[in-house]
Amino acid sequence: MFFPKLIELATRNVITISEQASIEQAVHHMREHNIRDVIVTGSLGLRIITAKELVKLSANNISFSRPLLSIELNLVPTIAETASVIDAITLISEHVDEHLCLTNPAGYLTGIISYSDLAASLDPQYLAKNKSLRQVVRLSRIVRVHVDDSLKKVFQKLAPLNQSAALVLADSATQPVGIITQSDLIRLFDEKVDWHRSVAEYMSSPLVTLNESVTLHDALNFSREQHIKRLVVVDDQERICGILHQKDLVSLVYQDWAELLKSQKRQAEAERDLFAGGPVNVLIWQATPGWPIEFVSKNIENLLGHTSQAIVDAKLSYTALIHAEDLERVERERVHNLEQGLRFWESRYRLMHRDGSIRWVYDYTRPEYDKHGDLIKLYGYLLDQTDYILLNEQLAESQERALQADQAKSDFLANMSHEIRTPMNAIIGLSELINDPGMSAETHKKIQQIQQAAHGLMAVLNDILDFTRLETTQVQVVEEAFRLSDIEESLKGLFSYAAQSKQLIFSIETDVQLASYYLGDKFRITQILTNLVGNAIKFTEQGFVKLVIRILRLEQQQAWLSFEVCDSGVGVSPENKRKLFKPFSQADSSITRKYGGSGLGLVISQRLVEALNGKGIELETTEGKGSCFRFELPLTLVEQRHDDPLQPAIPPLFQLTGHVLIVEDNPINQQVLKAQLEGFGLTVSLASSGEQGVEMCKTQKLDLVLMDIQMPGIDGYQATKLIRRTHANLPIVALTASATLESRQSALLVGMTDHLSKPIDSQLLHFALGRWLERNMNPTPPISHQEVRSDQLSEVNLKFIDSRAGLKQLEGNRTLYISLLTNFIRQIKGPYKGLYALLVDLSQAKSTDWQQASAMTHSLKSVTSSLALTHLAKWLQIIDQKLSEKCALTALELADFKGVVTQTMNEIDHLIDHWKDDSFVGQFDKQAALERVRALSGAVEVNEYISLDRLTDCSKVLSRELHQAYLPEIERAITEFDYHKARELLLTFEQAILATKAKEH
Repeated sequence: MFFPKLIELATRNVITISEQASIEQAVHHMREHNIRDVIVTGSLGLRIITAKELVKLSANNISFSRPLLSIELNLVPTIAETASVIDAITLISEHVDEHLCLTNPAGYLTGIISYSDLAASLDPQYLAKNKSLRQVVRLSRIVRVHVDDSLKKVFQKLAPLNQSAALVLADSATQPVGIITQSDLIRLFDEKVDWHRSVAEYMSSPLVTLNESVTLHDALNFSREQHIKRLVVVDDQERICGILHQKDLVSLVYQDWAELLKSQKRQAEAERDLFAGGPVNVLIWQATPGWPIEFVSKNIENLLGHTSQAIVDAKLSYTALIHAEDLERVERERVHNLEQGLRFWESRYRLMHRDGSIRWVYDYTRPEYDKHGDLIKLYGYLLDQTDYILLNEQLAESQERALQADQAKSDFLANMSHEIRTPMNAIIGLSELINDPGMSAETHKKIQQIQQAAHGLMAVLNDILDFTRLETTQVQVVEEAFRLSDIEESLKGLFSYAAQSKQLIFSIETDVQLASYYLGDKFRITQILTNLVGNAIKFTEQGFVKLVIRILRLEQQQAWLSFEVCDSGVGVSPENKRKLFKPFSQADSSITRKYGGSGLGLVISQRLVEALNGKGIELETTEGKGSCFRFELPLTLVEQRHDDPLQPAIPPLFQLTGHVLIVEDNPINQQVLKAQLEGFGLTVSLASSGEQGVEMCKTQKLDLVLMDIQMPGIDGYQATKLIRRTHANLPIVALTASATLESRQSALLVGMTDHLSKPIDSQLLHFALGRWLERNMNPTPPISHQEVRSDQLSEVNLKFIDSRAGLKQLEGNRTLYISLLTNFIRQIKGPYKGLYALLVDLSQAKSTDWQQASAMTHSLKSVTSSLALTHLAKWLQIIDQKLSEKCALTALELADFKGVVTQTMNEIDHLIDHWKDDSFVGQFDKQAALERVRALSGAVEVNEYISLDRLTDCSKVLSRELHQAYLPEIERAITEFDYHKARELLLTFEQAILATKAKEH
């Protein structure tokens, strides 16, 4: 928000007339220039004659042949052309004719200001969009006249009220049929009409009105577009509520601005007082050698021992206060930052206290430049960090000592476990060799006890050895291809007997969409699960122990798997829960006595998860009701080798049956999902907003809803709550760019059935929907799309686009992929055009609109991922994360991001051109072309959905020239659902086909 100079808002070419002219000449002058008032110049000063004066003169039977000098007119207040808008508003609101004359320093008239000038420059965004006319409409007085009244009678009603406009009513006292305005009056006076004629003959009709529910924001726009000064406001029954003058709208905005300025001024004064007693020291330096100190806040004495007055009086140079060892560096950095034209910079250095001690400071410096770019002065904001830096040095020393002690402990535990392991192996081995048939039962029992104790002690030693390896990062992760089913079988073999012996139900559940083969450390995954399942069985006396393995998301060839081990055991109290993941610690001492163990199992498992780049381990538990341990691991998918006898053949994807609604505001994401779902055999409907999605659920029979979370207006959460009021059991699957556990829990809490992360992998989406939709076990062959050969892709040198992955998302539909890439380019040049400039403004503190930037990057991130624009998607992921933390991009990051956008756009253009040239095989068939174009026109006429396949089919009967000249624009209009434009383009296209010779190829 800023206030321009008055001269920038004013009407410069002021229409004036001499006071020697007649009233009649003034009227003609006003009508000739299409103005409602004119400035009268002469010996009496700057006066003004308006329609209101004309009404009074006519009502008083004053002859219009009299000179302007002889009649009484209002003086127009003058104000300097450099004065503030707020001063002008105050002055103009107090003047009866609502005009101000602007004068330059020499006293000459340079412009005139009216409420119309202020309204023309006013940005409607500063009007409250949620405030309606109903709340302010009664600000103006209404003058009413009857449709049969004479013009003379109208003047007699207007004159006493000092008004120049009146509503004309018929028999109803509340419903107007017309209006008499200033422009009408000036025209009537100039034409010298018979004042005894009916007002109905000269009123403006039909009357333009606004409903009282219209917002101030829209009312101002309407007033400016229609050039209407007075807005007639009516209710739903077309009854008059009042008249709102354009000046009322302007006053509302400027008054709000004035209050805001006062508030900001008070805040600035409060902040200045805060600095005086706070930790931040403020200095102003002159831009001359030595940087003389021009101003310093009073609290500088706490930092340097000098009073602020003493520093200013002595005209101390700031460089004299900087420590000698830091001075050269600080000067070098300052010169470099000024040469770069930086708006601010940060530095740390030492200052000398008056008593000779050293103080460390953090310095935030902001330069001030004049309009020519020359440096005027520097503002410094200093924070004393001496105690902080000394404390950090002490902490660093303490940390180093602690690390050394910790390393010594780890070395000791590792050595001891190795040393004890040797005799323990001997004890176990020799005790197992003792098998004397003549041994008494008592002796045999003691030998068994020795073996059991030795195995228990060995398990503790193994835990200690694993723990020390993890602490010293000596555990090596070995990746190998393995079957998840092998781990399942191993766990069943280990724990089935133990569970049965305690009469527990032990089960393993897996998602149907889990691949059978992964790349990872099978041994360590088994070790983690063995520990968690073993603990669950150990601490469960009755009920169940269950392992659940499900897939969360797919990112290219990497799958994120969730592992949950749940039981109905003893559970853990809140106070003991904190102890579980601490080394050598258990919930309470009775556990060690009752169950044994080292207290290292969960610690080892947790650190193994971290070593495998996983997330967790998280615990949900209720004392006495069981526990659930959960963690996530990233595992690489392994391509199936058909020559590998160990791998079973992957069955073909089953088809699905049902009607699915996609609620997604981005058209590109809509088309990607639609292509995927139609490939599964589903019927698909599209909704572009939460509101539309809720309405379609009311009118259509649906089997499932795919619901985007972040949408303008009603978001996915709100839409789900509204749908649940009428569809309690309708499956609703959340779609979100966030893959966190919190986002999944939020979706489930509002009533959603499942949760999928963008970009949506086709295979994962297929199996996820398979949980809720009916499967067709005898599917029809999927629609075959034009495939792209590997040699065709290799001809296009792509670094920023993974076109194979993009095609895979769309079931190989190259035509759709080209269309979506084209649409993406339009989005970058349209809705997202201002993203880069906004990021620059945020980095330079010219804007604080973090929310808008975050919304744009969040939406764009999912689109680029869906289209496999790999580099750009990664950059948007980084930017989205930084914006969520309100962290601006550096200049280098902005440059890199801009470069990635440019190179991605270039590659898209190159890929589209290459594919379109390669795919064009059309041969002109005039009759077939006319039939297909007319069929498209018929579909457009009834707003029928038109698939890209129909457009592709049309191109097959066109010549290359006709295709290139007409089809891209038609495709764009149809895909953007601009059927009005498509109708016009198809008509032109049909005429072009008719004019083309049939022999053309």
